[in-house]
Amino acid sequence: MENVNLPPNVKDMTQEEFKEWLVGQDIDLKSAQNIIGLLYNRRAEAKAKRKKFFTDADRQIKELSDIVGSKTKYDISRANWATTPESANKYFTEKNKKGWSVKQEDLDGDDTNEIVVYDHESNPRYVNGYGIKKSELEKRQEYYRSHPAADDRMNRSMSEWINDVKLNEDGS
Repeated sequence: MENVNLPPNVKDMTQEEFKEWLVGQDIDLKSAQNIIGLLYNRRAEAKAKRKKFFTDADRQIKELSDIVGSKTKYDISRANWATTPESANKYFTEKNKKGWSVKQEDLDGDDTNEIVVYDHESNPRYVNGYGIKKSELEKRQEYYRSHPAADDRMNRSMSEWINDVKLNEDGS
């Protein structure tokens, strides 16, 4: 195939627009057909990748909603100490977490080990620094209902407000 300078906006052109551009070029028919086929295949591949991404994202959002949905009453929590075996072991020592352990395991079969923290009963508690905890969704929603404006939230953080609510619930 001869060397052809394609228009800079070729990625944005429809197949018909590209055919019209080709008419004005000094290119043999076979080369033009090869170029059109190549561009069409690239677009089809890109479209398939986008579709796969959104299909995967839809599935992952469904899995996430199974964890943090209002029916399950859980939130995802981040624990920086649970991201490496060294930091996890240091945390166990500092917090006197007897019987807790950390392992590197390939949980999803992608040939990359996850960092898994197990409690004293060998239950997995954190994966790659993420765990689950009892949801505070209702308290967060109430905080924003009772502090609707940003100015309302300047003097009292959500965490302070939630801690006060917890103290009141416990009767302390």
